[in-house]
Amino acid sequence: MMNADLRRERAAATFQTELLTHILDGGAERTRRRKEIEALVLNDPDFQHEDLNFLSRSQRYEQAIRKSALMVMKLREYGIADPEEIYWFKSFVHRGRPEPLDLHLGMFLPTLLTQATPEQQDRFFMPAWNLEIIGTYAQTEMGHGTHLRGLETTATYDPATQEFILNSPTVTSIKWWPGGLGKTSNHAIVLAQLYTQGQCKGLHAFIVPIRQLGTHEPLPAGLKAFTSWTANAGIEECRMACGGHGYSRCSGIPDIYVTFTPSCTYEGENTVMMLQTARFLVKSYTQVSSGQRVTGMVSYLNDLSRQRIQPQHVAARTVTVRINDPVHESFRKHLKPMQAKL
Repeated sequence: MMNADLRRERAAATFQTELLTHILDGGAERTRRRKEIEALVLNDPDFQHEDLNFLSRSQRYEQAIRKSALMVMKLREYGIADPEEIYWFKSFVHRGRPEPLDLHLGMFLPTLLTQATPEQQDRFFMPAWNLEIIGTYAQTEMGHGTHLRGLETTATYDPATQEFILNSPTVTSIKWWPGGLGKTSNHAIVLAQLYTQGQCKGLHAFIVPIRQLGTHEPLPAGLKAFTSWTANAGIEECRMACGGHGYSRCSGIPDIYVTFTPSCTYEGENTVMMLQTARFLVKSYTQVSSGQRVTGMVSYLNDLSRQRIQPQHVAARTVTVRINDPVHESFRKHLKPMQAKL
């Protein structure tokens, strides 16, 4: 029901509101069609739901996924294929709230239509239209928004393997805000600076698989473990910085903690995934050391002879402990009497 004050103000307008509506919609027929699509959604019991304000984040996501799947089925059932009509239908289904297929429908599919080669469209568009491929659009970086020429993510062409090696070499080059990347998407269109033969050729778009199509498990394995552990440590740091208030639910931190920490276990337990990644890297390193060439994301190891690998501290203790150092010798002298007493 419309607010009485709002109805009174609209009635006092000095122009015809219906005529303005027609202008904004592109004509009376477009207005009629928009209202027809709105009625299809509002009168459909499948799209009714409880107040989202009383649902948890996980429940809201599940509702959005369910409604998005229904939405695609209904679009096909009603024969709605016009991009503007799809936008109207989607807006009425989700009522202005973010939804899992926003960037898939709004950016991924249009980019394939307008920028992909015919061969790429044959390979990717129909699977994307049928939702076998669900895409997102990864342009914005931590340090770069509208300044596109400043994007730092690189795509280096390797002529030996005919592959592109994508890399975000700095913190500010981390891809930031691509909706659907966290759970929904299995592919991403990534904007990166193309490098070939030592020269930068400017921004280009790359279709990058980020999850396995069959299992929806993230790729590569080691990245998931690293990011989830890092994020989990950051949440704990925020909790400790808030003192006792960090335990209070009003801070929002307990909900974030409970929601996120399981990610260190599901979709692959982090310790196992890190061990698998380390095993793969050591195996690749051994292959290169024996004269073999490797491909894909470890092809940088092929240039191993000209690289200098620096040892990195991964804990507070030193990399090498010399047991014959005077400090340790003194410690052992004090330790012997204690061991005798024990």
